[in-house]
Amino acid sequence: MLLCKIFNNDTSVSVEGEVKNLRLNPKGGKIVFSVNENIPTYQLGSLYRSANCFVTSSRGEGWGMPILEAMACGLPVIATNWSAHTCFMNETNSFPLEIDGLIPAIAKCPYYHGFKWANPSYDHLRYLMRFVYDNPKIALDKAQKAAFDAKNSWSWENSANKIMARLSSIQ
Repeated sequence: MLLCKIFNNDTSVSVEGEVKNLRLNPKGGKIVFSVNENIPTYQLGSLYRSANCFVTSSRGEGWGMPILEAMACGLPVIATNWSAHTCFMNETNSFPLEIDGLIPAIAKCPYYHGFKWANPSYDHLRYLMRFVYDNPKIALDKAQKAAFDAKNSWSWENSANKIMARLSSIQ
């Protein structure tokens, strides 16, 4: 089963309509949508650990906390190899998703004017998802490395120290 957890605060976008437009094969795999469902923070670890893999093919992230949370839970991660989360994910602890270049960031708000977003590779995403499914031992090894890296490099204390060091350097 594919669980698609979606937060959509834009009332002009119908998630159900967008999914219908995909014209998915009704005889294909089971897909479950969780739209705007709030899961308490203390239950997120259970959600992550109930999955075989965490996948996000985003165009960009401010930080990518769900990616790091999934890694900390020892879950194999496939995520776009671009933007802030490349600070903590790499070939040894995750499955970085290639991009097919950058595209203009077109959004309803003016904050992205002049910026570019990643264009995640659809073919590479399919490949990585199949690879993780077909190679659970390799996926588990990377997931264990990810959990180790998250614990040792991104604890609250380590993160605060990195923030303080950066703030000191730009004073």
